[in-house]
Amino acid sequence: MTDAGPQAQRFWLNGQATESLPLPSRGFDFGDGLFETLRLSQGRLLLLEAHLARLADGLSRLKIPDCLPTSRSCLISAAAELSAASIAHATLRLTVARGATGRGYRPDPLTEPLLLIAATPLASPAWPPEAAPLSLATSAVRLASQPALVGIKHLNRLEQVLLAADAMEQGVDDVAAQDQAGLVVSVGKGNLFLVEGSSVVTPAINDCGIRGTVREYLLTTVLPGLSVACSEDKVSLDRLLGADEVFCTNSLWGVVPVGQFLDRRWSSHPMSDTLRAELARQTP
Repeated sequence: MTDAGPQAQRFWLNGQATESLPLPSRGFDFGDGLFETLRLSQGRLLLLEAHLARLADGLSRLKIPDCLPTSRSCLISAAAELSAASIAHATLRLTVARGATGRGYRPDPLTEPLLLIAATPLASPAWPPEAAPLSLATSAVRLASQPALVGIKHLNRLEQVLLAADAMEQGVDDVAAQDQAGLVVSVGKGNLFLVEGSSVVTPAINDCGIRGTVREYLLTTVLPGLSVACSEDKVSLDRLLGADEVFCTNSLWGVVPVGQFLDRRWSSHPMSDTLRAELARQTP
C-alpha cells in the first residue's frame, strides 16, 4: 500500500541512534512486548494519542513497567530528527520489549523495558485521496481466542504471518480473518468495515483481533460527525458478501476500499471515498 523511499531505515534504542540490539531479549525469546506502528506525515505523527492509549492498555495488561512518557518523548524526538533530515513521510514502529531477566518465563517487575524505534522513509504521502481497491479471499487459518490479549498489539504475530502467506499464495491483497466460530474479525493487515444501506458495521472485537487506531477514530469521531450510524456486530461470510460496500483500515493506509471478495465485486466506493477525505482533513 505504501512505497519505500530511497533512504535507509533508521533505528533508535531508548532514544539513542543505534545499529545493534542488546541480547538477551525477552522480546526476541518470548515475544514479550508490544508494538505500535505510526505514520509520519509532514512532521506530524498521525493519531499519536490513540496509539499511546492502546500502548498504555497493553503495558497494564502485560504488567510491563510504565514507560509511556519515555515512549512519547522518543517518538517525538525521532520524528523531529526525520523532519530535520528532510524526510517528510515515513512509518515509525515503536517496539516495547520487557527488559532482560534470568532464564525462564518469569518476568522481573522491576526491570526497565527496552524501547526500539524503526523508521522507514516513504515516497508517498499519508492516506492519499485515491486508493486502489483491494482483493480479498478466505483463509483456513483461524484466529485463536484469548480475551486477555484482545485489542492490543503484542509481539506475537504468527497468525498474521500465516494469513499474509495465505494471501500471497492465493494471489490476493489480503484475506478475511475469521475466529474459531467462523465469524469475520478483520483482515490480516487491518480492520474491516461493511456498508449496509446508510449504516456502517465493523466486526466486534471481543475474543481476538486488534482494535486499530483508525477503526476507533472512525467509530468515535468521524462517522458520528458525519451523522452516519455505526455499530460493532457479528459478521458472517454471507453478511460480508451481501454488503453494499466494504473497506479496510489501518494506521498506514487510512481507509482503502475492497473491490473483490471471492466472486463478489464492488465497483463503487462512495463511503470509503468520503471517509478517506475526512481523515485527511481532520486527523489529529
